[in-house]
Amino acid sequence: MKKLVIFDLDGTLLDTLDDLAASANHAVGTVGVAPYTREEIRSFVGNGANNLIRLCLGERVEALPACVAAFRAYYDAHLCDATKPYEGIVELLRQLDGAGVKCAVLSNKPDFAVEKLCRRYFGNLLGICRGQQEGVPLKPDPAALFGIVSDYGFPKEDCLYVGDSDVDIETARRAGMDGVAVSWGFRPKEELIKKGATVVIDRPQELLQLIQRFSNNLA
Repeated sequence: MKKLVIFDLDGTLLDTLDDLAASANHAVGTVGVAPYTREEIRSFVGNGANNLIRLCLGERVEALPACVAAFRAYYDAHLCDATKPYEGIVELLRQLDGAGVKCAVLSNKPDFAVEKLCRRYFGNLLGICRGQQEGVPLKPDPAALFGIVSDYGFPKEDCLYVGDSDVDIETARRAGMDGVAVSWGFRPKEELIKKGATVVIDRPQELLQLIQRFSNNLA
């Protein structure tokens, strides 16, 4: 059985889309960019705040630093306006905790937001929770993932990475780690399969069943 499950955050544990959209639209609105729809923002998220705002700005690249700062300030004040855990996630984490499986988070969103959100919604059910940190490359580079695995002291064969996007699929692949994609997040199931996902689950409870069923190889 796996000893450590490392989750992505946005679109995997938490539905953060409405708050991300409001914050991004506020930020680019300061330079006169028209607001984007929820679904447009959905297609932009997954590669960090800088990339989200860059995509929203289009050709207005000169405004990127100011708009990223505006996004961070607004998002910090509105992290939890509409954000909520996906149905079944809290129960899944409780069951994993009860089974002795450690749970951690690795996200491309700003580190300050990751820590606040994880503690607010999940408390001690999660151990290490890391976001974008200076000097550490974003996913799909596996460096941060390896850092978490090293901190726990488990071999990567005893670990599982879970996420909702092509970035997460590629992160697990580059790390040589078993990966599971979830279909309830920001990318449709068909896209996940097209991007190379070999295991896709539709409900959180399926993850517990997988961990109990398979030993050290889900692929």
